[in-house]
Amino acid sequence: MGMGHENLGNAYLYRFYKGVLQVYFGQVISIKGTCNNRGMFYVNEKGKSIGDKSFSVSEHEGAIYKGMIWLREENEKKAATLFRNYYLERYRDLKLKMTKIDNIIDILDWKYDTLMED
Repeated sequence: MGMGHENLGNAYLYRFYKGVLQVYFGQVISIKGTCNNRGMFYVNEKGKSIGDKSFSVSEHEGAIYKGMIWLREENEKKAATLFRNYYLERYRDLKLKMTKIDNIIDILDWKYDTLMED
């Protein structure tokens, strides 16, 4: 490994692509010195490295980054659960933001109607 890189070992990468949960086997390399805890996942097939297939990932196992997650053990159910929880949290955050915006619009509509009566 080059300076500032650490081999985190073999792992399984999960990602959604065109509505399908894909899984790859490979190695995770941590890239030290990056402010966003970035790593690279290099795909291996049948013990051979595939040089042209790599993905930017979090250096932390189980953390979703760019729609991908890696785990040390093959566990599609765990990956699906982590994805579901991540997207459910994002959905709830967006729903809360939309509710706040709806309230602002309602207040402005009420205020505008009141101003028009004057």
